[in-house]
Amino acid sequence: MTSRRSKTILAVLVAAAVIAAIIAAVLVLTRGDDDDGTLGKYVNASISTNAPECANIARNILEQNGTVADAAIAALLCVGVMHSQSMGVGGGFFMVYYSRAERKTYVLNAREVAPAKATDDMFEGNATWSSKGSLSVAVPGELKGYWEIYKKFGGGVKWETLFQPTIKLCEDGFEVDSHTANALQVRRDDILTEPTMAEIFRDPKTQDVYKLGDIITRPVFAQTLRKIANDSVNGGNLLYQRESQLAQWFVEDLQRLGGIMTIEDLENYQAKWLEPIEEPVVGGFTVHTMPPPGSGALLTFIMRILNKYELNSRSITAGNIGITTLHLIVEAFKHAYAKRTILGDPFDEEIADVVHELVYNLTQSSEYLESVHSKIKLNSTSNNWEDYGAEFYVPDDHGTSHVSIIGPNGDAISVTSTVNLYFGAKIRSNRTGIIYNDEMDDFSSPNITNSFGVPPSPNNFIKPGKTPLSSMSPTIFTDSDGNARLVIGAAGGTSITTSTTYVAIRNLWFNENIKEAIDAPRIHHQLAPMELQHENRLQDDWVKGLAQIGHKMAPVSLASSRVMGVARSTNGVLWANCDFRVACSIDGF
Repeated sequence: MTSRRSKTILAVLVAAAVIAAIIAAVLVLTRGDDDDGTLGKYVNASISTNAPECANIARNILEQNGTVADAAIAALLCVGVMHSQSMGVGGGFFMVYYSRAERKTYVLNAREVAPAKATDDMFEGNATWSSKGSLSVAVPGELKGYWEIYKKFGGGVKWETLFQPTIKLCEDGFEVDSHTANALQVRRDDILTEPTMAEIFRDPKTQDVYKLGDIITRPVFAQTLRKIANDSVNGGNLLYQRESQLAQWFVEDLQRLGGIMTIEDLENYQAKWLEPIEEPVVGGFTVHTMPPPGSGALLTFIMRILNKYELNSRSITAGNIGITTLHLIVEAFKHAYAKRTILGDPFDEEIADVVHELVYNLTQSSEYLESVHSKIKLNSTSNNWEDYGAEFYVPDDHGTSHVSIIGPNGDAISVTSTVNLYFGAKIRSNRTGIIYNDEMDDFSSPNITNSFGVPPSPNNFIKPGKTPLSSMSPTIFTDSDGNARLVIGAAGGTSITTSTTYVAIRNLWFNENIKEAIDAPRIHHQLAPMELQHENRLQDDWVKGLAQIGHKMAPVSLASSRVMGVARSTNGVLWANCDFRVACSIDGF
């Protein structure tokens, strides 16, 4: 009896050990090398979002037979509440959608546009007017864009179903995470002195902004979302119709604060379907990305420059090889950002030909590419922006959030959304609960030369109906079999393009998993200021080596950009990671 009991106990212990080993193995597979972020491993679908809880909402939509478009809309609505400092229905977005069955890419520009009464000198050189208050508000495109992609790619679940989780968050309350707590502190004075913002972000117990762990509710905004959700005929168009009470309130509340937007501006707004940028890159991959007024052309140009050097996992080894590789990447950044100064929204007919020609040169011309290669030296750099062909200055853009998804049918979606600076214009429509963007700040203004002596870019001057140039670069890479290999994008203003490209390079060419690629110490160079920003985790010998080449090194504790990525292995396994630099979430199944 004792022997039998001992054998039973031994068997139980062995089984427990086996189970523990399996759990440990799973944890190894689904966690990265450190505790900064989770590496998710999935079979059917993979999701990365820029806020807590939102990836789970997207997963639930997919599991209800929703499409990746349905899931993205639900996730974006969630992020717009959880991180309203960065995006929301008062802003706009860029979307890249890949249909696996068609092997076709679709691109939507649902970004904000200048109102009809806007002029290029409306701010009279006053930077505050362009970044805060009623004049800084551009016509939003977010909701119109949601409706466009739902009609074209959605419908796996009912329109109203996409809104229910976020309505619940608004009514029941959601916890302030570290990213929102920091944003509230940064904009504390603006919020407490503006009644429409203090109404939702001031704690009545302390009379101060909410802190980490506090609970915020958005009851007025919940009512707005419910009205939009319940209208399956008009959907997202409800904010853009003259007879709509929501549209009237949205405009009247802004005009009461001094704004120039009219109901006609909303009525005339159209989200635009554009031709994607699609080019092959080394490794048998094809990049599918955003044309102007986005910066996908710059991302493509950076990778085309680097194609010549056939970078691979050996390129990032310690010592001189790694130094040379980073130097080449930085030089590609600098040449690309020099051309950023000429880009603009081709909606502006006066610059359309110039922009289209530049996009062709950046994405297709071999002669143009060779002219840049001839200027890149392996052991030296220049600290004169004119040597890279920069002609003008484009102001930094800010903020943003991103969602990346690969669905069970192989379709993929990459969406970057924004209200620009933290909490946009720092004002809110008190009757709809919508926070207004401050997108007018991203335009260039005449007669203002920046501190580096570079004049403003006329191609980015204000014009009614025009969208300002943006660094946002939602991107999808496919492999030679037509599978979505990497779905990626970033938040974080002007460094979005370099960060998205750098992480893609590390994942596709250096063979790092998506977490390793996102976690790696980030580098960024935008030509002005003439400095190479790098996270201070970058290894010392590389920092010294780059400085010896001539780069002006500028260490930062953490990069300002936050990358959201999902990837597919050659064996079909799906992976997801969201940037440890921000409160975010991943999910899948």
